[in-house]
Amino acid sequence: MRGHYIPKIAVPVSVALRRGVIMRGDAFVLATDRVLDMLNGPAAFFPLRLDDGGIRLVAKREVNWVSPLRD
Repeated sequence: MRGHYIPKIAVPVSVALRRGVIMRGDAFVLATDRVLDMLNGPAAFFPLRLDDGGIRLVAKREVNWVSPLRD
């Protein structure tokens, strides 16, 4: 393996977009971070693995809110 690997964990979330769409799935955050830290990070997008297995790149500027889901 080349480079450094930074482990991430999948956190179940609900994401509401500005246009009214609500998506549920897993956001990926560093093992030492919170979802809030990922949202406030420098990247303009974040990957969301949807409940149906699909992957979406979500533009942070289009997000109204993100709520972690409880198991």
